[in-house]
Amino acid sequence: MRLNKYLALCGVGSRRKCDELIQGEQILVNGEIAHIGQEVNGTEKITINGREIKQNNEYYYYILNKPKGCICTMQDDRGRRTIIDVFNKAYYKKHKNTQPPHLFPVGRLDYNTQGLLILTNDGDFANSLIHPSKKIVKRYKALIYPHLNENEITKLENGVTIDGVKTLPSKVNILQNVGNKQLVEVSISQGRNRQIHKMFEAIGKCVDELERVAIGQLELGDLARGDIKEMSPIERELVLQNT
Repeated sequence: MRLNKYLALCGVGSRRKCDELIQGEQILVNGEIAHIGQEVNGTEKITINGREIKQNNEYYYYILNKPKGCICTMQDDRGRRTIIDVFNKAYYKKHKNTQPPHLFPVGRLDYNTQGLLILTNDGDFANSLIHPSKKIVKRYKALIYPHLNENEITKLENGVTIDGVKTLPSKVNILQNVGNKQLVEVSISQGRNRQIHKMFEAIGKCVDELERVAIGQLELGDLARGDIKEMSPIERELVLQNT
């Protein structure tokens, strides 16, 4: 089995994330630095920064309503609140003295972007969500200013150039005018860095607030900010289905 797949099965992260760890020489196999494409059989001693990794026998899948002011990483060398801090706090609240499972976020939301985020220790499930070939649609609500006109909506939906590359087609709906601001719904099938912000910047708009409300057919619903809930098998199917 390829090392990146084995690490994903152990709950380290997606295969892409595991490849990044391998390239960063953070993985040792039997005391030697691992390499991309390396094969393992599961009997080796595998460590990440000195911590031994073993395959999980149980997978967990959670939905979290990410609040503003936290980052989607496992830890932060600048001392900022991470999504794992938020998850663990919500988990302890529900399960008292039970130790939280070791999970990782699937994809990212920016520091001040809120909304639907999935955490799991199933690397294959995570990879099926974030792999570009899947084109899973993510739906956002954005409070922007100034207001959009029909020509600008057409530009967004046909794709705009950000960082020298044109975005894939999207869907934009105006939900409500709020003074000089406008609440819009945006559906995209990409996950480029700060994509929603940059799409609006490309047509001279600013994003004041941003919330992810759906992934595939899985909707955030009325889950409170900062709260979690375990995903059902049906919800795991919904998240892989496009609207």
